[in-house]
Amino acid sequence: MASQQTSSSTPLPSGNGPVMTVSSGQVVNGGTISPDATQVVSGGTANGMLLQGSSAFSAGSTGAGMTTQFARQDIIAGGAAVSTIVKDIAIQTVLNGGVASGTVLTGYLLPYALQNTSSFQVIESGGIAIDTVFSGKTGEAQRYTGLTQSFSYIKTFQTVESGGTVSGNRIGFGGASTIEAGGSSVDATLSGFSSSWNGWNFQTGQGVNVTSHVYATLDVSGYADKTSVYNEAIMTVGGTADHTTVFSGGSLTALNGATLSHLTVSSGGTVSLGASTVLTDPLTIERGGGIVFSDIASTNGLSAVFVSAPSIQNVTSGATVQASSETATPAVFLDVMSSGTVVKEIAVTSAFSSPIYFRNAPSAGGTEMLYGTPCYCPGTLIQTPRGERPVEDLVIGDLILTASGDARPIRWIGRRAYDPLFAYGNRDVLPILFHKGSLGNNLPKRDLTVSPLHAMLINGYLIPALHLVNDHSILQIQKPETIRYIHIELDSHDILLAEGAPSESFLDDRSRGMFHNAHEYEALYPDAPRQHLIYCAPRLEDGPELAQIHSRLKEHAKCLFPNEAA
Repeated sequence: MASQQTSSSTPLPSGNGPVMTVSSGQVVNGGTISPDATQVVSGGTANGMLLQGSSAFSAGSTGAGMTTQFARQDIIAGGAAVSTIVKDIAIQTVLNGGVASGTVLTGYLLPYALQNTSSFQVIESGGIAIDTVFSGKTGEAQRYTGLTQSFSYIKTFQTVESGGTVSGNRIGFGGASTIEAGGSSVDATLSGFSSSWNGWNFQTGQGVNVTSHVYATLDVSGYADKTSVYNEAIMTVGGTADHTTVFSGGSLTALNGATLSHLTVSSGGTVSLGASTVLTDPLTIERGGGIVFSDIASTNGLSAVFVSAPSIQNVTSGATVQASSETATPAVFLDVMSSGTVVKEIAVTSAFSSPIYFRNAPSAGGTEMLYGTPCYCPGTLIQTPRGERPVEDLVIGDLILTASGDARPIRWIGRRAYDPLFAYGNRDVLPILFHKGSLGNNLPKRDLTVSPLHAMLINGYLIPALHLVNDHSILQIQKPETIRYIHIELDSHDILLAEGAPSESFLDDRSRGMFHNAHEYEALYPDAPRQHLIYCAPRLEDGPELAQIHSRLKEHAKCLFPNEAA
């Protein structure tokens, strides 16, 4: 039997009393199973039973419309329980091969609510629960001698162990579902409850205002798909959550290491993301939705945030970015706030074009928040069959000379810019400067500036510039006056020569939309198939080989800057 998710103060029945057996072909309608008794349904049917003891459903068994009260109900392989009400210090356990459908978890309110009367459902490996309803109970705000309690209610609990599956959970106020690692939840709905009393009279005779919040909660260490989080509901994700929608009054917290995909934040909903939370496209923030990043790292994997309307909140590097609308105009204003003070306001309209990393989304008329793609900075000289040319002067169709000596035409050129105010402190945005000769062999031939994720070819590996920073010969520019990036795309990924140093061309890893002129590609190539992610060389972002390369370049920096080394 599964471990029981109960507190030490909750007495559960032992099931050591008499046994009632319902054999194959028998039907029992109504009746009561007393405390400590056990009901075993083996091929028979038990309908409308009030169980005050224990019950077990084995292969071919069905229990319908049953109520378990101060009881334990086990559903074992081949057994099924339909529309069972689990209440008043009762527990339903669904074992391997068992199925529970339409279970209602509830309880009753004891005087002063000082005793635990919760009900429990445990789904073991191989067990299935369908359409479980968490139905809490509430009482009035009260005051007792030596104890002030603004509100009393019953909580109901569900634990889904590794290998267990639940679908259609309806988690109401006081309901708490835990999806352990290896467990899964599909199509869950969370909705809590709050209540207020104005001028509530304590025994002191003083009237006070009392507000109580009774939350519905879902903790996911395993997998959850198609979850709806409504008012007074809290979802915490440490595992994986797909197709989650957070509505007004609901909140989602993604812990470090959690993975979120197809996340939508509706008006009044709030999402908080850990530093190492992994996001996959798309993330949609609707009117009035809010999202908080504790950090934005390249490991997030997010290439775009679609904001369909104002307002949003985005916290990164200590600043708050929020969008607000003016009633007299349909424009959206992005307000950058620091300590409650607006330090910059940017108007975003349908004709928006500004040197920052916000732009119109490719659909739904929203605003897109962008960061983190490999690019060259203006002024970089790119090798062509006719000699070196500034990257900003190149156009589609021009020939580029690759590191292998081939002349290849440019398919597309992406352009984007950042307002330095937004980029301040963001390691994934601030440019990387390679001093002349910093890569060895007098390369680059002149100072070279690229974006942090732009990869250089070293020892046969593509290494993002950020991983090569040594604060001497290769460093990150902390306070640039302007940030503009340009990238070159060929028909396939290849190595270009920038200031003589081998570095990559653009490869669309779902990041094309981060360029301000992404729509130009769609206009030029409306029928272009999606490119396969085939890199021309292996990428290297960690491990001992990267450490050796980094150490070698740092030692080389001592030759370039002997005074600093001293």
